[in-house]
Amino acid sequence: MATRAWSAVFTAHWQTLRVQTGDPSFPVTLTGPNKLVELFHWRRGKASPGVWVIVNAPGHTCPRPEEVDWSLFPVAEAHHEMIDHDERRSRYMMRAVA
Repeated sequence: MATRAWSAVFTAHWQTLRVQTGDPSFPVTLTGPNKLVELFHWRRGKASPGVWVIVNAPGHTCPRPEEVDWSLFPVAEAHHEMIDHDERRSRYMMRAVA
C-alpha cells in the first residue's frame, strides 16, 4: 500500500486569489475574463509583467502556483479567453502599425 506524502504547505483555492496590476501602493484588481487569463498564465509560470497574485485574506500572502488548489479551475474557459484576448491584441497592434 502506497501512502502519499502530505505536506504542511498552505493551500488556497483558486477562487480566493486576487490578481492585481499597476502601482503596488494603489493596485488595480483584475476580474472576469482578465482574471482567468492571468491566472492561466501564472499557473503555467508565465505571469504577465506587472501582474501579481495574492490570496484574498488577511495578511495577503503571495502563494506559489503549487500551493493553490486548482480543482474546478475552468481551464477550457480560461484558454478560450486567452485566445480571444490574443486576437483582440493582435487586431489592435495591426491598427496601430497601419
